[in-house]
Amino acid sequence: MDSILVVIVIYNMKLSESKAYNSLGKCKNAKFFVYDNSPTIHPGKYNDNVLLYVNDTNNGGLSKAYNYAAKYADKNGFKWLLLADQDTYFPENILSIYYSAIEENREMMLFVPKVRINKQKYLSPVKNNHYISYLSNNCPTGKIDSSKYGVINSGMLINIRAFWNVGGYNEKVWLDFSDYQFLERFSSMYKEIFVVDIECMQSFSNEDHNFDEKLKRYKCFCSSLKNYKPLRSFNKFWIGLMVFKRALSLSLSIKSFSPLLIYINKYLL
Repeated sequence: MDSILVVIVIYNMKLSESKAYNSLGKCKNAKFFVYDNSPTIHPGKYNDNVLLYVNDTNNGGLSKAYNYAAKYADKNGFKWLLLADQDTYFPENILSIYYSAIEENREMMLFVPKVRINKQKYLSPVKNNHYISYLSNNCPTGKIDSSKYGVINSGMLINIRAFWNVGGYNEKVWLDFSDYQFLERFSSMYKEIFVVDIECMQSFSNEDHNFDEKLKRYKCFCSSLKNYKPLRSFNKFWIGLMVFKRALSLSLSIKSFSPLLIYINKYLL
């Protein structure tokens, strides 16, 4: 049986509080690689199913974490890497479903689940148009065109060989759109991904509501998107337009020019 390594990336959260860890921990023989981006170290003992726990107090981001985990998986005989956000709830039979899907679809290099947000509409996979994906009432099952859908990181089951064939994750796109960047790389070599008929639930534990947090979050958004490398150079226009629209919307929302100044200083310059 092809073995799966689960990588969970956490931030400002103890592993024991992670929905992903608590739900996937119910899966038989689940093995975890934990990458902690928190500014403070969380000491403590972990269950035997945690093979390696990495503290990165510099917050290297999602892409660095996934590349680190993929290297570990490669060196230790794992054939597949399952990405898990700390706030994703996974069904307890998801690993067995994935193993069956791998066995039945040997040609596929990337499997994803259906992901709902807060038990409502589907967040992933959904149709993608110029880097914009909208929540949907429907979600496909089976093989889909890898270039026409937006798929979030959490829940992706990636073949390790294919992971490195496409160059892994772009570590300069460290947070926002790391999933778009990887999938764009993936679609350049592999035309299809497989959607398994199982649902995960995504929630967000650290939603930003105050002024300072919104500005901080937008700065991160700009710094991540500035380094996005689209396969077609003209697509940089659509990315820039999206970043500007977010600045404009945020400026109107908080009644401040600060987001527009951040857009200029952190994205354009």
